[in-house]
Amino acid sequence: MDENQFSSSEKFLWWLASADSELLDGNRAEQRKFSLIGLSILFTWLFATAIWMYFFSTVVNDVFLILIGGILMGLIVLTIDRVLIAGMQGSAQVNKSGAIFFRVTLALCLGAFMAQPALLYLFKKDIEIQLTFDQEVKKQATVAEIKRALKPQTEPLVNRRDSLAKIASALDSQVIALRNSYLAEADGSGGTGKVGIATIARAKKAEYDAAVASKSQWLASASPQLKNINAQLDTLSKIENQRIAAFDALSGDGFLARIEALQHLIEQNPALRWRYILLLSIIMLIELAPILSKLLLNTKVYNQRLVLEEGYLLNLDREVFEKKYNEAKKYADSIHQTNMEAIDRIFEESKEAIRHSSQNNIRNYELHHQRPANVSELLAHMRKNMMGRHT
Repeated sequence: MDENQFSSSEKFLWWLASADSELLDGNRAEQRKFSLIGLSILFTWLFATAIWMYFFSTVVNDVFLILIGGILMGLIVLTIDRVLIAGMQGSAQVNKSGAIFFRVTLALCLGAFMAQPALLYLFKKDIEIQLTFDQEVKKQATVAEIKRALKPQTEPLVNRRDSLAKIASALDSQVIALRNSYLAEADGSGGTGKVGIATIARAKKAEYDAAVASKSQWLASASPQLKNINAQLDTLSKIENQRIAAFDALSGDGFLARIEALQHLIEQNPALRWRYILLLSIIMLIELAPILSKLLLNTKVYNQRLVLEEGYLLNLDREVFEKKYNEAKKYADSIHQTNMEAIDRIFEESKEAIRHSSQNNIRNYELHHQRPANVSELLAHMRKNMMGRHT
């Protein structure tokens, strides 16, 4: 079958399943299997993209960043799934429990992390209610901690202010008591019972006036102290309010805060705990769908073709390598043989030159002495001719 007869959707699904359309040619059963595997990867990819978009929406408010982050993480999940599927095909699909266990473990870890944003979305309303309670508890704890941190500064000021307030209250009580005593003495309703300003009444009036003057004098001296204490307490109160406002600004409804709220809900509600486990298992199975579909759909024919193609390519590479090796070896042997022949010729020519030189020396000696040369005389003559210049 011509590859152009395959539809674009089929080729796209086979690409998702890491399958070669040429190896699927003429086998509709294998084509349907890999289409199903591709569909499982496609839905896992879309699910992962949506989940990561929701995750980024809990972290940032920029729609562009949410889209880019979700698409990017979805493509990463898609790549991991395609790598896992490709690693289970061809010669790599031989039963290797360790490799399969590693792939399943990796898919489970990926699915467990992907499940968190999905569960946050499914329990969104309950989480928002719990999040309000958690934030209030955290705020109370934060306020208590801020007050505890400022207590060494505020407590002496408060004690001093309370002490001055007690003194002022005592002076007020004293002035009121003296005033009442004076008035009672003056109208005869108390004291001696005589009406009019008698001696006792004038004495009580003087005592009352002295108390009022003493109170006014004390207030004049204590007023700057009270003003200073209140100013310092106002400053500390502003610091406390600023820290509380900073906490309110930082404490939001981010991803970790929602995870913590979900954890509190699970701990407090046993019924929710089991539903959480069930939903977590289902979402993890979604991530496992590509691996499970590859394990359940036995693609023997495609794997066999892939193994044969791999073997053919290996044999072809081996033959090419052997041919290149033989050519190189033959070339090296030829060069070696040529070099050896050249060396032999050089030695033969050297020997021939030496032989001719020796014969010339003998003839020259005999012509010079007019008689045949013996060995000792010839050697002495040759030594004299060859080495005499250096002795």
